[in-house]
Amino acid sequence: MTTDKLDILLKEYDIRHSIQKMYIEKYEQLVTFMNLYFSVFSVLIGYIISDKGTGILTFLQSLGYSNFTKNFICVILLTLFACIMYFILSYILDKLFMMGINGARIQVLEKLLNKETQSDYLIFENKIIPYFLGPKLIYVNGAFKPPIMIAFWMVLVVLIYSVLLCCLCFFIANTFFVTFSLFIFFFTTFTLCQFYYSINMGSDLITQETLRLSGLQKHGYSFVKKNPMLFPILTITLGFLSFALLALKDNTFFLNSDVSFPFLSLPTIFIGDLVFLPIIMYKIGKMFLQKFGFKFIKQHKVSIILISLLSIAICIFVNLYTHKVWCLDEYDGFMDKGGILTTAGKWHLVFSIVIMFFIIWLLIMNFYCIIKKFKKESNCCFNTWIIFVCFTALSIFDVLFRYCNFNSMNYSFTKYICTEWSSFLTLYLSIIMLITLFITKKLKFKTYD
Repeated sequence: MTTDKLDILLKEYDIRHSIQKMYIEKYEQLVTFMNLYFSVFSVLIGYIISDKGTGILTFLQSLGYSNFTKNFICVILLTLFACIMYFILSYILDKLFMMGINGARIQVLEKLLNKETQSDYLIFENKIIPYFLGPKLIYVNGAFKPPIMIAFWMVLVVLIYSVLLCCLCFFIANTFFVTFSLFIFFFTTFTLCQFYYSINMGSDLITQETLRLSGLQKHGYSFVKKNPMLFPILTITLGFLSFALLALKDNTFFLNSDVSFPFLSLPTIFIGDLVFLPIIMYKIGKMFLQKFGFKFIKQHKVSIILISLLSIAICIFVNLYTHKVWCLDEYDGFMDKGGILTTAGKWHLVFSIVIMFFIIWLLIMNFYCIIKKFKKESNCCFNTWIIFVCFTALSIFDVLFRYCNFNSMNYSFTKYICTEWSSFLTLYLSIIMLITLFITKKLKFKTYD
């Protein structure tokens, strides 16, 4: 053991602790500023929606601006408030990240000092912190750990703040309500996901890479992991959330709306698009990133191109036909009024074509994998198709709603179900395909085995 080396390690150890204390103080200052910012904005919201605050909304009109210009200026101000929130959250995340890097270096110094002194005295960063703040210990003596409570309330406050921004936009800048709400949803979700990944998985990356760079570990963190969470997030944003916002704007969201089929009367929309479709797209995204990568596509390029072209043709034809049928029926809904597609209906057409492309592609690819005897890929496709069958089964609840509200002929339940047989067409076909896939898999892979 050399005294000079030990002195250097001790000096850096003291410096790292001082730096860590500085980062903690800055983090606490940012949290305090964040709380102040939320408080000021809450007061501002209360003033705007009060009787005294109405002067703010009419001030722009008194200057001779049109309603569109007034809405545009208001949504710019709301966007500024949102961007300030995201900036503060990102700044807090930066301090947490730097605290993680500095803490990882302290871990290294503790190990080096223990090695030089041939002792095990320094264990705070290496053993105590990972034990009490690690994912294995959720609660202590029946109480949740303080960091978990802080994270819960922070997420709740950010979500409430985001909802308030959207509500405020609905009242003072209704023209941009849908676009602004989608912007808020996407970036709020993105920012909170960054917090989760940085704290949950980023800590492992920082620790392992710091140990590797310090020469205490041969292998570092694997950077080849691909996360398919963007698929369900985009599915909810462009699907369920977009339809819900458009329905709110057109007053076709609630059951007491002036249309026969408002948004909340269709389980295939408010349950299927919120629960089942994101799960399906997550599975498909996972297969694209982990099973059907560039290497697989390059090896089967011609077949995949043909499968894709066939999928596009089928989904365009089916969706154009079904949306035309909806326009020709006697009932109005949040997707069509007076035989014409609403804005929500037009967007639903585009969204359905995109989503159905992936689903049809999945089905045909399943048969292709069975033929080519790709058992793992086939199993992934088959399991995802089971979820799709559950999604199509929601059409049963759609028919039940129509039976309870629009059975003008007073048919018996059995007779009414028979008259609505076409509503179950997707369910019939999906079940037939499921059975066909199951039998084909059993025959093909049993023979292969």
